[in-house]
Amino acid sequence: MRPRAAAGIEPYASRLKAKPDELIRIFEPEGINIVVAGGETQGAWKMMSGALRGMVSIDAWR
Repeated sequence: MRPRAAAGIEPYASRLKAKPDELIRIFEPEGINIVVAGGETQGAWKMMSGALRGMVSIDAWR
């Protein structure tokens, strides 16, 4: 994200200028999306990173 911050693109530029002890938001709330379809008795998941790969109609799976 440093190139974006150096180019002055917000919110990255403000984060780069933040003081070392200042709290910053790493992720914007509107950039976090979680979809759950179906279920299990003991479902679990972990996310390391993500990007939009596409959209799928759940109704088409039926």
